[in-house]
Amino acid sequence: MAKLYIVATPIGNLEDITLRAIRIILSVSIIACEDTRKTSQLISILNERYSSILKIPKLDSQRKLLSYYDEVEDIKCHEIIYMIKRGNDVALISEAGTPLISDPGYKLINESIKQEIKIVPIPGASSFVTAISIAGLPTSSIWHIGYLPDLKIKRIKMLDNMQKISNIAINKPVYSIFLPPHKIRLILTDIREIFGNVDIIICRELTKIYEEIIRINVDELLNNSSVIKGELVLLFRAKV
Repeated sequence: MAKLYIVATPIGNLEDITLRAIRIILSVSIIACEDTRKTSQLISILNERYSSILKIPKLDSQRKLLSYYDEVEDIKCHEIIYMIKRGNDVALISEAGTPLISDPGYKLINESIKQEIKIVPIPGASSFVTAISIAGLPTSSIWHIGYLPDLKIKRIKMLDNMQKISNIAINKPVYSIFLPPHKIRLILTDIREIFGNVDIIICRELTKIYEEIIRINVDELLNNSSVIKGELVLLFRAKV
């Protein structure tokens, strides 16, 4: 039977893609992706740079791209399963980074397991793993939270539970959070309420031209009028 490949793509710098990922992307029958426009641009670059080197025919992306995002996941999931059972290898990729990390794909993976379809992971870039690698924080316990709830009451409850875990843990965990730029002050104000004035690390635009690592504490950032934009990962841990 054909396979489902879960393929990580670069989070910024295109040179971070692996040779294995390139080979899979250029050779599978179908590519399920969040953004067909961006994926088409990626394929164009891969065709130009690597198809001759890897001796793989150039991929006609217009024939092989299948739009796959949250709102259509239920329908497209079964369509993809059908394609695989008909003998077509399928690659699932997200807009950037490793699929399923706060991106669609869970339903497809779950259904593939039920249908006994072979799932092959193609590892690569992930923004929160990249952030942790340069944070300078203990890595014996890492909790990736993803996005905090939009509602303040739910966000406070989650942060309170995180604080309680920190209080009883043998090794206080490092918390990793995806931080929407327009909610920086709201979220940091809530963190300040629960955890106090903790040290934080904000990793901005990782692997991109304007990459920046900001090491600061909550009060310093809240008192700073500077605007932080871009893709952000926030790291912190409770005070020891």
